[in-house]
Amino acid sequence: RSENQRLATSVRQRIVSGGPDEGRIIQRTLSMGHKIHILTYDSSSDTIDAKLYTAKLKENDPMNVFEYRYSLYSPLTQTYRRVSQTFNKYSKLYRWNQVDHMMLGNGETSLSEGMRCRRLSFGLIPPTFSENCNEVQYVAKFQRLLEYLCKLCCGDQTDLGIQICDKDTSADLSCTSLRKGSIETMKRFLVELKGDRYEWFEIALDSTFHTERSYHIIISWLVASAPKVEAQIQLLHRRCTQYGLKLLPFPEVAMSRNLLLNPFTVPLMIPISDRDGIEAILRQQRFVSDGIFMTEPSFLPCLDDTVELEFPKSRVGGVKPIAGVQYVDPDGLLFVRVLEDSNGCSILFGIVNNLLVCGNKCRFSEAQTISKNLLDAIRSPT
Repeated sequence: RSENQRLATSVRQRIVSGGPDEGRIIQRTLSMGHKIHILTYDSSSDTIDAKLYTAKLKENDPMNVFEYRYSLYSPLTQTYRRVSQTFNKYSKLYRWNQVDHMMLGNGETSLSEGMRCRRLSFGLIPPTFSENCNEVQYVAKFQRLLEYLCKLCCGDQTDLGIQICDKDTSADLSCTSLRKGSIETMKRFLVELKGDRYEWFEIALDSTFHTERSYHIIISWLVASAPKVEAQIQLLHRRCTQYGLKLLPFPEVAMSRNLLLNPFTVPLMIPISDRDGIEAILRQQRFVSDGIFMTEPSFLPCLDDTVELEFPKSRVGGVKPIAGVQYVDPDGLLFVRVLEDSNGCSILFGIVNNLLVCGNKCRFSEAQTISKNLLDAIRSPT
């Protein structure tokens, strides 16, 4: 029809065929009303041609975009915070063809941040070095973990390409020296699971290990049964305990560009005037550097429209993602991300690790104490 236009190039995939249907062309249509997928199978060439058509007029505009504002209670601060969520009538285009290729084991196998897959994040938090646990011992423990991960990920290979740094090799923990866009720069490996079916998961590792920073391990999977993945995760936990390492679950929101990823939780939000002062306070509170993460600042007015902030504009008229330095407390209960706008104004966000806090009154009380001490130190620095 004239009101429809094709958005994507056709994707062809060779398949195994044979039998009485040889030489036939079979066509199927999938429709969502404003989107139409036409799948054409040609048995003579063993290919499937997938084409996507979308209606020209079926796009989001101010008339079908709805904003819902509500107050959300924060158990950590025992206060209400106003937040908002935006609902669009039409969802963004998702690359289902790419997902199909990955599930079949063809082409690229790297699971990006925006891909819809099951994902679990973990982190190693360095201890406070003393005579009983010095830096050299910590590096030796991590190298043992790398040996195990190397056997899991690479088989016969002996090196994962992870750079190890200590105080002597890289003492600068400034914003420019930390890894930028941590998720995008991770080392990614494909792990095939044993069994009759083709099953695999991806393990992503920070490309650099530093003795004064946390270290991230992300396990993602599209084609794997949950019990097999769970068995691998339990084995990873046992290995870390055996090597004397502290492996903790990290919430996905702590590595996400969108701090309102979960519509039922709200981060702490504190405007700050002294950027250098907050970094000194975090060091006094024994927070550990967690890296630099890109953040979408478009959600800031959803939390507090009384703070005037300016951010660089993109060419298409939106707001550019900005880099924010993040810290985590030694027990992994609270993450703190510090953002800065174009005028040098800074704002602090506190992200609670609900994976550790929910259902555990003791840890929840610890998280409350950590946030209260941090707030008191910011409001009355001495």
